[in-house]
Amino acid sequence: MTTSFKVEKTPPNCYNINDVTIIIRRIKVTIKNQDYIKNLVIELISLPSETEWVEFKHNNDDPRMINPKTDFRFYKTEINEKNVVLLEIPCAEKEPIKFSGEEYIRIGTNKKKLKEYPNKERALWAAFDTTPFELRNAKNDVPLNEVINLLSASGYYEKMGIVLPQNSNKILDDFINEKFIKRNDAGNYDISNLGALLVAKDLNNFERLAHKELRVIWYKDNNKLNTVREKVFSEGYAISYEKIIDYVLTIIPQEEIIEDSIRQTKLGYPEIAIRELIANIMIHQAIEQRGTSPMVELFKDRIEFSNAGSPLISIDRIVDTVPRYMKYIPFWA
Repeated sequence: MTTSFKVEKTPPNCYNINDVTIIIRRIKVTIKNQDYIKNLVIELISLPSETEWVEFKHNNDDPRMINPKTDFRFYKTEINEKNVVLLEIPCAEKEPIKFSGEEYIRIGTNKKKLKEYPNKERALWAAFDTTPFELRNAKNDVPLNEVINLLSASGYYEKMGIVLPQNSNKILDDFINEKFIKRNDAGNYDISNLGALLVAKDLNNFERLAHKELRVIWYKDNNKLNTVREKVFSEGYAISYEKIIDYVLTIIPQEEIIEDSIRQTKLGYPEIAIRELIANIMIHQAIEQRGTSPMVELFKDRIEFSNAGSPLISIDRIVDTVPRYMKYIPFWA
């Protein structure tokens, strides 16, 4: 991202906005409201000097020299009784943006030709690879207090076996390290799909993830004609996992037996199998597919576990296929 704007510098590290035009290049979030624009401008002008991603200037040339063609958007606002125009240029997705046929990159405070820095060019092309779904944003531009309201900090630390910190900054740091959230250019936070799916207090607060709630349906017989009860677990998977297990275990058949003079409860299905299958339908699903949710259906003679998508390997080879190394293993599994 490269940012350009005209400023008049007054005392050290202090800027006076005067009919400012701000250009945000390759921005990855959607600008939605005036508050976001104002916060973004304030964050940018508070920087003491130029960096590789922000540039102070007022002599940009003809935008028609930019290739490939981009969808420019203009946003007007007013800060300190001064007019500010924010120009948004969408993030490059398949190739670097060229100016007058040449690709450029910021090195410190200097503009250089990209081809002169092959390592950075390779890194740039690598950045065009598709971002995993779990690291895309579920909700953009969320203030600090709303992050705490949307994500269950108490549930996260309980699963980690750690006392809930009293300092909200510590919570934010841990969430950032877990890739649940990231700080955006306006000083607020973007919540990732990973953060929402695992530790959301309510998935319905995230429009694109509401359909990922896990449903448990209890049927009276061996068909779907008569439903005894249906329960939807709308919390993030890490928070709701044990609650789902406990709920299912109260429904499946069980009996009390006496072994070695000790009364014990024998379940109709092994608890370890229930745990494994529920964790699997949460983790191994076509997460981008809409219109379906993970589901546990309890019949009189069986339990069915289902989710969106198809198996990664042939069903005929499930038993004898060598397990593959899993790069990401949830902390709660």
